[in-house]
Amino acid sequence: LNETNSVWEKLGGVVEKCGINLRKSIKLQRLANKGDAKIFIYPVAMNDSLVSVTLGIGGDVKVEKQLNATFTNIDFFGADPFEATAGVFRALGNVYLTGIGPIDGQINSSILTNDDPQKPIYNTKTIASITFKNYLNKIKQNFIDFLLIDIEGPEYWVLPKIFDEEMRNEYTICQLNIEIHGPLESYGVTTKQFDALIFSSLDSSFLPLSLPAGGTHRN
Repeated sequence: LNETNSVWEKLGGVVEKCGINLRKSIKLQRLANKGDAKIFIYPVAMNDSLVSVTLGIGGDVKVEKQLNATFTNIDFFGADPFEATAGVFRALGNVYLTGIGPIDGQINSSILTNDDPQKPIYNTKTIASITFKNYLNKIKQNFIDFLLIDIEGPEYWVLPKIFDEEMRNEYTICQLNIEIHGPLESYGVTTKQFDALIFSSLDSSFLPLSLPAGGTHRN
């Protein structure tokens, strides 16, 4: 990749090519939910104490239920702005009714308004929001084993904070599954801003292992 390429178009191929040797040496677990799949590297000791955080529940906890059935000592924390889509998480763990974004306050966000994974319908609504760091402070967790993010746009502001060196010194995030949207004007993100976000990841402690081809978003 370089700044003359279309980062969004070429990113998936680069990730697949660079990660192929490592993927051969470790076992990846693929867990499916209603609309996509998450990929995990399970710990060596299956009875370790684990923490899983889901930002953007969307009424779908199939993956979390599979994790709960696999690990005997795992705690779940979730955030979603609406009880209608967050309520299913309460049987698993702690839920905050809030969005995650760049500020503590109100933000515009793309919200799923139907329950059809094949033909999802999204509308823009104003929702309550807190920053990712303040959310972690609320749940009193600084070591996250599995972080799942599907927040329909605000990932543009959450990811730089995760990549930030100062935050990495205070919090540990072991594995990240995230739905990333391409540079969309409707989300207020230009191609140049999106490219800068991706290149900033090169200075982070994360190594991308999988990025399947997609349209306007990829996981």
